[in-house]
Amino acid sequence: MGAARSQNLRYLNASDIDYKINAIKAGIGAGYIPRSRIINELASGELRELTLSSPTIALPLYIAWKTANRGNTNCIK
Repeated sequence: MGAARSQNLRYLNASDIDYKINAIKAGIGAGYIPRSRIINELASGELRELTLSSPTIALPLYIAWKTANRGNTNCIK
């Protein structure tokens, strides 16, 4: 699948989550976005949630941020 994947698909690497969200809004593609970051867009219909035909493998997620932003943890729910 690796060879076919590289020949048939194109990838866009987003430098940050806002860039990725804007690219998806512009119709460039689809991607995994935390629901909490696009709740308004989902409610308005600007973006829609897609159901995958086959489930993804559960992977551990790690959250890290710059220690200078120690007090800004209200975005993690």
